[in-house]
Amino acid sequence: MFYNELNIVSRFHHENTIPYICYCDEGGKNILIYEHVTNGCLRDHFQDQDKRRCIPWEQRLKICLGAARGLRCLHSGLWDENRLVVHTHFKSECILLDENMEAKISEFGSSIFVPRNKPQVSDKNWELACSDIIDDVKAFTDPIYKQSYIVNTEVDLYSFGCVMFEILSGLTTVSGRTDIYYEEADLIKRVHRHYGYNEIDKLIDPNIRDQIDGRSLQTFAETAYRCLSYNIKERPSMKKIIKKIEEAIYFHQHRTTDSTTTIRSQLYQKLEDLSIPLKEIKQATCDFSKTSEIGKGGFGVVYQGRLSDHWKNHEVAIKRLDKTGYQGKKEFLNELKLIFKFHHQNIIPSIGCCEEGDEMILVYEYANNGSLDYHLKDKNRRRCLTWVKRLKICLGAAKGLDYLHTGLGEDSRVIHRDVKSGNILLDENMEAKICDFGLSKSDSAKQQQTKLYTGTAGTNYYTDPIYHEGGILRSDSDVYSFGVVMFEILSGMLAWYRRKIRDDKPRPLINLVRRHFDYGKELLIDPEINDQIYNHSFRTFIETAYQCISFNSKERPTMETVADKIEEALEFQVRKDASGNGD
Repeated sequence: MFYNELNIVSRFHHENTIPYICYCDEGGKNILIYEHVTNGCLRDHFQDQDKRRCIPWEQRLKICLGAARGLRCLHSGLWDENRLVVHTHFKSECILLDENMEAKISEFGSSIFVPRNKPQVSDKNWELACSDIIDDVKAFTDPIYKQSYIVNTEVDLYSFGCVMFEILSGLTTVSGRTDIYYEEADLIKRVHRHYGYNEIDKLIDPNIRDQIDGRSLQTFAETAYRCLSYNIKERPSMKKIIKKIEEAIYFHQHRTTDSTTTIRSQLYQKLEDLSIPLKEIKQATCDFSKTSEIGKGGFGVVYQGRLSDHWKNHEVAIKRLDKTGYQGKKEFLNELKLIFKFHHQNIIPSIGCCEEGDEMILVYEYANNGSLDYHLKDKNRRRCLTWVKRLKICLGAAKGLDYLHTGLGEDSRVIHRDVKSGNILLDENMEAKICDFGLSKSDSAKQQQTKLYTGTAGTNYYTDPIYHEGGILRSDSDVYSFGVVMFEILSGMLAWYRRKIRDDKPRPLINLVRRHFDYGKELLIDPEINDQIYNHSFRTFIETAYQCISFNSKERPTMETVADKIEEALEFQVRKDASGNGD
């Protein structure tokens, strides 16, 4: 077990795994040396009432998120192309907390290397050697694993679900402790009973009961319960778990810190309450002066301004409908109907609207760094976009689109219809924010399974050719457009620009992609980042982008899969940068 743990910890360098320093193997002594974590393990905090009281709901979510990211690092196989690691004995005692209460996964002595996409039967002698640990974690152990000893990542998913319910309830699974508000000591039995009777509130630690937003609770508890499923195919991957915990954090933060978001989340709230007087907007834009203009599109002119104290001095982008433009009142009302439903870190936040006289105006938070195309079309700005930065921008935009396609519920999916680099804004941290929903369409799961016919909309060079030809709209039309954006990010070349490769004549981006993908992928890389890209990262990214622009819409991945692949490309690159090794 000593050498097994040494073999694992010497390979992994992740912010959510315990930092390994060195080892000693002299005179019959086997010693592993790690960085000290000042706040001990998560289990100790839950067994101490005073410590437990000091961990609010948001901090519990962040601890859970950190632990999930650590496990995902093991499951990703990014550190070994042929194998991944299953912890096998994951529990709250394995989650250590540093001075910032950041989670660090530990105790890898019983972990097992498993071939990619292939479960492995655990060696019985190995199980015997680990028997002292098995007794301690039997409450966390996957019941399917107990019967079969077949090792796969789903073993850890069950254990992680147990930890999630410990975090929610404030109780430890193995302590046998009961509290006056619980009548039974076995936490997981209690979970199955109360969840089955739709009594999730009975599982909440009283110390945090008044802190939890309903959407945050539901997102977290549903994910945790799926981890406990006896059908391992129903258990979510660690990637999916991370996404759901991030959503739970976002719901909680916007419930407690942003009153305007709280208002927007109440769909029955009258739009008049979000109405910003025209006088206020004129004051913010110096009466729509030329000096306040920051852009122009099909909707009209966009202005930058700052609202008054009454509106919290928000720095805003103000979209004023051009009555002579090709977008009109229909698009204005469509965007107005949609924007107050959106609550996601990669969707541009709306502040309010104005409909006075013949004026139609939408007001959003201002994105300090402009749009993605603004950075790509200028060589000096593009030079500042490293490959890692580009991947992070692309990942944020993919998550935003995935939210539109799946995050609003089965009966309220949104297809953007105008995905392009000009509609991806960048905030002060270069975080991507999807914007411009005037052309967007809502549909349901049933419509996704059949067909939705509409007039073709969007921007030339980004529009799905299948949608353009037939007027049949599905979410994979957005996927096609996003594939074009991915190639813009890779090449540093906007879709309608023309570039000459070798002795060929200048051609637009996607034409170049289709001509050179099979025998010259490297020619598509922006020279500004050519020496930065790790081969595994490049291949993962470009192959995903090419699937997105497939002429066979059934071959196109979902935006969730696209986001997963971009994240994988990012992890390959970060790993390479950290190690300093080449291919």
